Amino acid sequence: MSATSGGGSVRRAEIERAVRKPTADLTAYDLYLRAMPDFYARTQAGHGAAKRLLEEALERDPNFAQARSMLAWLWALGGFAGWEEDHDGTRDRAINLAREALASDSSDPLVLACCGFVLTLLAGVYEEGSALLDRAIAANPNCAEAYIRGCGGRF
Repeated sequence: MSATSGGGSVRRAEIERAVRKPTADLTAYDLYLRAMPDFYARTQAGHGAAKRLLEEALERDPNFAQARSMLAWLWALGGFAGWEEDHDGTRDRAINLAREALASDSSDPLVLACCGFVLTLLAGVYEEGSALLDRAIAANPNCAEAYIRGCGGRF
């Protein structure tokens, strides 16, 4: 079965994702991947561990937009969960990280989805956030993050 026939859209998206390197620094990418279980654990301990790993990935590659966008989302979640003490600083940090991630890569569906989510919730730019989520879905119709964050790009 070819990548374009029956059920191939997921495979095609995975191949495209694998070909497009989010970073040339394999250690930064490894740190990013190691952060994901902690990120999705949705615990205070996981929050802290994921934050440290993503920050370390960004020290190695400051232009790693996927890591920066996930860190923005992590800061936002930490603020909502009450795991960050400085609410205004947390909000500003998340928004700045989202803007920086978009400046590094405004075409990656994961970056668009995470940043659209953060900017909508924390910056209150609903049209911009919705447009970013729509772009994420247009770029990758299988982008679960965009659907989860924006109900199909609609708030």
